[in-house]
Amino acid sequence: MEETIHIDIINKEVLDVRKGLEVQQLIRLHKDTDRPIASTNWAAKYKGAMAQRPLQETNEQLSNLRNAWA
Repeated sequence: MEETIHIDIINKEVLDVRKGLEVQQLIRLHKDTDRPIASTNWAAKYKGAMAQRPLQETNEQLSNLRNAWA
């Protein structure tokens, strides 16, 4: 059974352990370039998500939000 996971290496000492697991054929490593890069068109995904408002109304709302934290 193969399962693909993503691991973030926090401590460089674990690289020796990783090499040992690879030599024992317990794991197989691939470079990031081997994986297809998922691209998301964020502009198309969120287009129209916010209604257009007059600039003055937006500025007033921002001022109210900032003053609420003061």
